Amino acid sequence: PSDLITDFTHRLEYDGIEADTNRVLKDLVPVENEVRSRAGQWFMMRLRPYRTVEDRIDGTVMTFVDITARRKAEAAQSRSEQQLRALVQASSQVLYRMSPAWDMMHELSGGGFLSDTDDPDQSWLTRYIPEEDQAQVRAEIEAANAAKRSFDLEHRVRRLDGTVGWTHSRAIPV
Repeated sequence: PSDLITDFTHRLEYDGIEADTNRVLKDLVPVENEVRSRAGQWFMMRLRPYRTVEDRIDGTVMTFVDITARRKAEAAQSRSEQQLRALVQASSQVLYRMSPAWDMMHELSGGGFLSDTDDPDQSWLTRYIPEEDQAQVRAEIEAANAAKRSFDLEHRVRRLDGTVGWTHSRAIPV
């Protein structure tokens, strides 16, 4: 048929368009990829089967959405996180990230003082705070949350080696 595209040129750093188009026509499953142009722009490319009014597949529809700003923001965030991790690792400080309600510790870089974790931990209070100090720590957390202020308390913690030591904790809401 004369309505077929026989040549397709583009300025993308992506050689899979023909294969993806053929896969969409064969499997009738949409394909979505983030692709980059030679000029450095990023696009969300979507390929879908084209259905006629008679419900026949008669080709593909290809759309592009510019996601350059999102990709730049993600790259900047990644750089910022890497810089923060490097700063924490270079210091003897402990860094932790908590849920807004303080019921889940999302990660902890213990700085050799506390055990590190990247796994979400709901038992962080009993894991790191001696039992006799938990009520005081919990009360200060609740007061800080209620007042929408930073948590700031000198208290005891269970150290990496199992002994109990003192620390000054400061948590700033983000």
